[in-house]
Amino acid sequence: MKRKLTWQGPFRNKYHGRARYGRFMAYLLALITFMATVLYGAPYSQVQAASGPRMSAVVGLNGFYDRYGWVPVELRFDNVSLTASAVVSVQVNAAFDATRNAAGALEWSVPLERGRVTTREISVPGWVVYSNAVVDCLVNNEVVAQTRLSGNELGKVAFVGVLSGRAEAAQFLTGSTDGAGGLPVLPMTFGANSLPTNANLLQSLTAVVASPDELADMNTAHREGLLEWVKLGGLLLVTGTSPSPPAWEARILPLLAGPSHNAPGALFAHFAGTASAPPKPVGVSVAGARSEAHVWAGNGTTPLIAALSVGRGTVVQTAFTPTESSLISWSNNTSLWTQLLGRATDQPQSALPPKLTAQPLDSLASASAVLAPLRVPSLPFWAVIFVVYAAFVGPILFIVLRRFRVEPWAWIVLPLISLLTTLGMYSFGVKERPQGLLTEGVGVFDLVGDGTAEGYGVRSFMSPSISPVDVSSSGQMMVLPLSQSDIHSLNSATVYHGTFTVVHYPQVGRWTVHDVISSGAVLNQGQVDLQLWSTSKHLSGIVRNDTPYELHDVALCWNGKLVEVGDMTPGTVITIGKTTVVASASGSYLTAYSAYNHDLTRGIGRSLSNFVAETNLMHGSTDTTDVMMIATTTDRTPGLASVVSDLRTSSDHSLVLVREFGKVTIYPSIGVTIQ
Repeated sequence: MKRKLTWQGPFRNKYHGRARYGRFMAYLLALITFMATVLYGAPYSQVQAASGPRMSAVVGLNGFYDRYGWVPVELRFDNVSLTASAVVSVQVNAAFDATRNAAGALEWSVPLERGRVTTREISVPGWVVYSNAVVDCLVNNEVVAQTRLSGNELGKVAFVGVLSGRAEAAQFLTGSTDGAGGLPVLPMTFGANSLPTNANLLQSLTAVVASPDELADMNTAHREGLLEWVKLGGLLLVTGTSPSPPAWEARILPLLAGPSHNAPGALFAHFAGTASAPPKPVGVSVAGARSEAHVWAGNGTTPLIAALSVGRGTVVQTAFTPTESSLISWSNNTSLWTQLLGRATDQPQSALPPKLTAQPLDSLASASAVLAPLRVPSLPFWAVIFVVYAAFVGPILFIVLRRFRVEPWAWIVLPLISLLTTLGMYSFGVKERPQGLLTEGVGVFDLVGDGTAEGYGVRSFMSPSISPVDVSSSGQMMVLPLSQSDIHSLNSATVYHGTFTVVHYPQVGRWTVHDVISSGAVLNQGQVDLQLWSTSKHLSGIVRNDTPYELHDVALCWNGKLVEVGDMTPGTVITIGKTTVVASASGSYLTAYSAYNHDLTRGIGRSLSNFVAETNLMHGSTDTTDVMMIATTTDRTPGLASVVSDLRTSSDHSLVLVREFGKVTIYPSIGVTIQ
């Protein structure tokens, strides 16, 4: 029998052994992977499953947002199967201007409870939504849920919110504009308690429309947020009257409720500026207007539309409802609301902060240019040093070497003198360089007159060494960190939102500039009490500083004049009379005030002055019954954050412009004696 021939190559045994070894290692690796999964993977999977809630987001106001403003976002957590303290985080990374980037993370804590639906309100810059950023929910530093931000960007429209549970309640504004030739109105309905409670987050709204009943249905938090927004410069339009409004509502309504009766259509046509009137008389319910209210439409016995100033804002009320059949069938109904909104939306005294755009915020941030890591001596000092050096290495050295007949030593002495001079100048520079933090801050503090105020500003700083730094606000502010775009940052900043808003920098580079933009509304800030009157062309009265801040170079802008009051510590009372210095401000209140307060013409004051010019903050009023108080303070005010670090501070300068508006009582110029 023949043997079957098989190939027995010289390498068969060698590769056969390797194959068995390979299979053995594969089995061993599989066993190790299985054990690692059992010992470590199972608990991790349980944590993920147990702590992984479902997170969703409602962006802006009914999905609409302003790309260049702060946008409210409501996060909703359901399917929560673990009680834990979670953190939601949003990464911010975008160019703010040509030299600065907005970079860092915005974080909020969220207590999650097993089996309970939790909501959390946060706020992010509009361009974060525009870029469809992702919100992370973290538990124990592990991402357990994510959601992407998206919404509808507001274009060139007047966004008006109508408080109502009926979607059709906003239809009466369709087709109207915010004045003749103005922006088209985009009306949107909201529930009575669905708007943000933070006044600054209502800034994208042109106006809020509500009936007295809808206002009465608001809870305390939403009511206070709406009133705070009005006080800072918002517009509230109340449609109709109520016979028995709540006390808080009665204090802000300009019309007095009365029996129902019909008003002639000609009054409506006159206000709307149209030839045709409503086809039938319009039903109204009004008894009159408050003495301090301004009647816009109607007559003394039947006021149809009246306005009342509330802080920096306005409450406008109509004696009729938009659903009146005579108005709905009127062909010029849209002209009525266009005229009303056009007259009401002009709020030159608004205290609300500017949008998150390079202009005009670059003017405030430019104060960082004053930060100087090296103090350069004066030119006369360097002139003396140069003369001494030139004399020593020139004639003095030549005479000495020649006296001792050692001229060849010049080859050694001259380089040695140059070396010692270089070392001396370097040591001098090191000594002159500051050893601590340098920080500058500029901002605006707008007082409403009842303790409410709006503060905003930019804090800039640089550190002499690589170290952690915190920038803390005095309340719950909206904060955005900026860094230089041409310098690599060691770490990104993290903004923690809690009782206070804190920006934490784990490490900042040596002599790199960082900026922090902050803004927010605050309470219990006092006021500058203005009790002023005028006879003929002269202003008289009393000014009292009831704020906790020391005010410098207080002045009153009135009737084209700058009344110089002086410095005022808390509690100071100054009488305005014939001896008070008055300067002409016919050209510009800013020019006149800068000549009076020289802090605005030097150092960081120049940045503040440029910002005031760009935003027209010192425009004032041409009405002799209006007066604007302006001053500056170096005290720490809300809205301007402060730097906290273990490093000592070598330089810390702040300058804040303080504003408040008041009223002047006008007396006849003849036969009046002021005691």
